[in-house]
Amino acid sequence: SPEPTPFFKAFSVICPIIIYYVISQLIILLFAYFIQWVSGKNGVFLQVAEWLRANSMAVSGVVKGLSLVIGVAAVFILFLKETPVIKMPPQQKKDIGILFFLGASAALAVNILFSLLGFTGSSASYEQVAEKQFAFPLWAGILLYGIISPIAEEIVFRGIVYNRMRRQYS
Repeated sequence: SPEPTPFFKAFSVICPIIIYYVISQLIILLFAYFIQWVSGKNGVFLQVAEWLRANSMAVSGVVKGLSLVIGVAAVFILFLKETPVIKMPPQQKKDIGILFFLGASAALAVNILFSLLGFTGSSASYEQVAEKQFAFPLWAGILLYGIISPIAEEIVFRGIVYNRMRRQYS
């Protein structure tokens, strides 16, 4: 079979990113349209719209989390085809659990250290991000920022894009 063109190689690498991004952004746009539609109604819909506005930060986080999950679901079959199955011995599974615990502990320690040293109060952008992150419960933040986002990124970029780049460009 003939060698694929450079354009085809690049497109095959970038296509999963485009699919993931377009679908996740489409979910956000559909929800924004829903909010606009609800805002134009009366009665119960008006109460829903007021609640959504009052809890806009939390709603935004939930919608972004859903958009990530749905975006990844759209390319998950590609992930299963691209990624080889890895068998892990039981000791290695235990080591991964320990590393997860150490990573979470280190992140918490660095956040506490930055707070104690006053670095967090001197950054307006940090304050904006912190306001958005703490707008909903801790468990939801851990789920969104600690589990869903990293898994979505790993599936799309390391699972699909990296494997395709390695195959297409040696």
